[in-house]
Amino acid sequence: MNSEVQYKLLKFFSKYKKKQLKKGTIFISPDQKIKGVYFLIKGTVRVFLISKNGVEITVNIFKSPSFFPMNWALNNNQNRHFYDCLSNCDLYLSPKKEFNVFFKSNHDLVLDLLERIYQGLEGYMLRIESLIGGDAHSKLLSHLLIQAKRSNQDLERVIKLRLSHTYLATETGLSRETVTREMKKLKDRGIINYQGNTLLISNLSVLEKELSSSL
Repeated sequence: MNSEVQYKLLKFFSKYKKKQLKKGTIFISPDQKIKGVYFLIKGTVRVFLISKNGVEITVNIFKSPSFFPMNWALNNNQNRHFYDCLSNCDLYLSPKKEFNVFFKSNHDLVLDLLERIYQGLEGYMLRIESLIGGDAHSKLLSHLLIQAKRSNQDLERVIKLRLSHTYLATETGLSRETVTREMKKLKDRGIINYQGNTLLISNLSVLEKELSSSL
């Protein structure tokens, strides 16, 4: 999100009350009426659903600055997802009607949303490709690549991610033991590294080439 778009959003949303939510707070759920459109200015929000087997499946990750839920705001679609704070979060909440008037009168905001949608679609297609035709190695690589590109970090520099093996196992459908084994292989080959509990990706193009060769 460029600085001009961010400024416009902050100017609009700051007319409304700011909410401060603690880590672990679920503030949107399928069984509750959505209160309005949120603008995340600090923190990270996870969007997930619960499968028939009771497994939490992450659908999307929002990092500041982000506004949501747009599928409901623009199309009035029924919400099927939970939104929870992965960290302490600061958000503004705008009424839906007022936001839509503001949003549709600012074409640069529409363009920004379209750009982010297409970036997200690229990640979804990559994930689907690896899930359908890939092995454990490619599934893990595709998820690491998606997380890196969504991290809002400079992709030309070392990318730092906090992803536990348990989390990666849940997201990829692999066992924790398989994730640990595959991550060790990547580390031994120098594709990833660790600094304490932080995962380091020093060269994203190497990760991309490794994934391309494994599919």
